Amino acid sequence: MGVSVVAFDVGLTTLLQIGSDDSNRGRVSALMQTAMALSQLIAMGITSLVADNVDVVLLLDIAGILFGVGGLVALWVPRHAHRRASLAPAPLPAE
Repeated sequence: MGVSVVAFDVGLTTLLQIGSDDSNRGRVSALMQTAMALSQLIAMGITSLVADNVDVVLLLDIAGILFGVGGLVALWVPRHAHRRASLAPAPLPAE
């Protein structure tokens, strides 16, 4: 899992740097880190509530399924976003 986290972080940082302008890059990075920390906190809270009632193997299976769904979404979204962007009308030149 460690290698995949490194690859994820490199890709995420690259997308953040490409997709945001210099003046807002720090804000965007802070927002991303805050959202990730909040989601981890929520996940830990849910896990602590259901850990005694649910088998650990089932929780690992659910985690694996969620990783797989996330991977499929990561493959699907860029293709459809590119199509949507190519179908958008071109902006008019400024006068």
